[in-house]
Amino acid sequence: MPAANGASVDWPTLRVNPMSLSARIATAVPLAAICAAAVWYLPPPAFPVIVGVIVLLGAWEWSALAGISTSPSRCAYVAVLLVAGGALIVMTDAVLALRTAIGAVMFWAGALLLIIATERGGFSLQNWPRLRALCGALVLLPMWLCLYALYVGPQGSVQVLFLLVLVWGADIAAYAAGRAWGRRRLCPAVSPGKSWEGAWAGLLAGGVLGALFALSQNLPASGMLRFTLLAVLTVTASIAGDLFESMVKRSANVKDSGTLLPGHGGILDRIDSLTAAAPFYLFGLHYAGSQS
Repeated sequence: MPAANGASVDWPTLRVNPMSLSARIATAVPLAAICAAAVWYLPPPAFPVIVGVIVLLGAWEWSALAGISTSPSRCAYVAVLLVAGGALIVMTDAVLALRTAIGAVMFWAGALLLIIATERGGFSLQNWPRLRALCGALVLLPMWLCLYALYVGPQGSVQVLFLLVLVWGADIAAYAAGRAWGRRRLCPAVSPGKSWEGAWAGLLAGGVLGALFALSQNLPASGMLRFTLLAVLTVTASIAGDLFESMVKRSANVKDSGTLLPGHGGILDRIDSLTAAAPFYLFGLHYAGSQS
């Protein structure tokens, strides 16, 4: 990050806490295996239910981040999202899913502007609890619907699994590179632990994974290029999702969204990247023609 006089400031490399890393691995490995098995083996009617449970657990955590303090009020918040999300799932078709994805992409474009404004000191969600509550719905519900739309679409299980691998792979690459080589902070006012080096590593990993998946699908050269670009842009969206949740947590003065997952924090801390990546990936598949 440049200093006031324009000189470059070298930030110290963050050290990994071995106990924290062990807890992350011990949680991440079985969690990834369970998610992969669920995506591959569950019948279509069960998939949106499982995703819905995850969304509602995330909504419970988000209600606290939004400043909703009493249990009845938090339950009411979760219930509203359950009704709204359930209605969307029941009514969903290709048109509704695409419109939802487009709306979510527009929301994330606005969220990126809020992240930039917060980083520059011109905005803070801390004084906007109702906006934080609304953002919870706009973050969680489109992810639920878009994942379901992917699942029931062409190559449904394969597409959802690739999206998970893409997001997780980019996150692992960013985490490892940031810990090893991170010097320049990405958004220190929003998320001090993230670096430009980690972000570039995540984008590189996304490009490699996208190219490998396109190759496995025997796409022509033009299709492979479009799909690789889509993978990189989806990872870019996932970074925005991660930063936005970090911004909301900082506005609520908490480090983690919860304590459900040892070494990882809460449910939101694990799905924050996916909340932005899922709508963007569905949107990109439609317009890039990668499903044909």
